[in-house]
Amino acid sequence: MSRLRRNGLLPEDPEKPPLPADLAAVRADDALLDALGTDPAPSDADVARALLAWRRDVAAVPIPCGVDVDTALAIVRARSRRSLAGQIMDAVRRPTSRRTAVTTISTVTGVGFESPYPAAVTQTSPTGWRLLATVTYHGSTQTFAVPYGQETDLASTPRTLRALFPPYGSYTAAVILHDWLWRVEAPAGRLTYRDADGLLRQAMGTLGVPPVRRWAMWAAVRWGALLTRRGGHRGWWRDAPKVLGMTVVVLPLVVAPVVANASSLLLLALMEAVVGLLGRRPTRDTEGGS
Repeated sequence: MSRLRRNGLLPEDPEKPPLPADLAAVRADDALLDALGTDPAPSDADVARALLAWRRDVAAVPIPCGVDVDTALAIVRARSRRSLAGQIMDAVRRPTSRRTAVTTISTVTGVGFESPYPAAVTQTSPTGWRLLATVTYHGSTQTFAVPYGQETDLASTPRTLRALFPPYGSYTAAVILHDWLWRVEAPAGRLTYRDADGLLRQAMGTLGVPPVRRWAMWAAVRWGALLTRRGGHRGWWRDAPKVLGMTVVVLPLVVAPVVANASSLLLLALMEAVVGLLGRRPTRDTEGGS
């Protein structure tokens, strides 16, 4: 309001207390517009002086900048110098990184699940699960839809290895897809077990599963196809060098956990058997009891 009074567009009013600076500026802008619309209108010279004063007042207040260019460049350069370990730790600390990566992979390549965590299941038995919604996977050339109600046991991992390879995890949707391919598509001859195992590895990759884990699981199902599935030997020898190489790499890592877990499970089974026998022993009637 002071700038309007300086330009003679508003009379002085000493009776009113001074307004806060920000509110005064807002009201001064409103008063300027009101003064321009008064009748009779102020002269052109008065309007010019008022607008010039208003422009100077506006220009006198600097507009803050969130991040200046030098600071932004310094941040980018610092991040580009991050070590590989630092970048891995950043990804671990940010739970949204995997979801973002999965969505990006699916969008750019057209390969992947329709969402980062697409599987919804309900338990039907100690090891059995049923899909509550269709799981759709877009491969390089085909789209696979695991239907609603499909039964699955998730990852068929021996109990001694579940500490390293749990039945479910970031790869849950991939193992559900693989389970369906083994149970339905491969026996029907619509694809080979080799193709099904390759799709498992590819699907785990789109879900952000680390390379060693997904290659180890791929090698395991390749052994499973050879030893337990009719027709699972077809094309197996083409993968034999990779399967054997991965087995040699992973075997030393799993021997110690397998031995420790097997011992613990055996001890637990013995304890449960002893407790069960004690619980079934008939109790003597107390004196005076019936």
